[in-house]
Amino acid sequence: MSKSSLSQLDYAKLFLEKGGGKYSNLDQWLRKWFWNHTDQNKLRLSKQGFKYLRGVEYPLHKVKLPEKLKNRTLIQMSRLLTCCYYIENLSTVWLTGKDETVMLKLHADNLQQYLDNQDLTKD
Repeated sequence: MSKSSLSQLDYAKLFLEKGGGKYSNLDQWLRKWFWNHTDQNKLRLSKQGFKYLRGVEYPLHKVKLPEKLKNRTLIQMSRLLTCCYYIENLSTVWLTGKDETVMLKLHADNLQQYLDNQDLTKD
């Protein structure tokens, strides 16, 4: 799986389409919905972004992790995940990508193992 070609801006447009919103003030939406809105390639959602997606019934996939996330895992997620994601209490991850969710399930919800494998197969 290669890094997504979709940026925060592309995802914001998809989210607005799902919610029936307009594209005006996209910069405002980016600041509200994404954890790091200054880097268009970082796809971690803020709490407000997650709540918006839940409210418009955007497809989200919940993955309960066997152990709490570590700093290393958070950094790898930022670099390697190809879909938007929300971290809940460091023990649950919500993903917008169906393919990534399936791959994670194939790794028995072991996010660290999945990301390590992504690092090995990258490039």
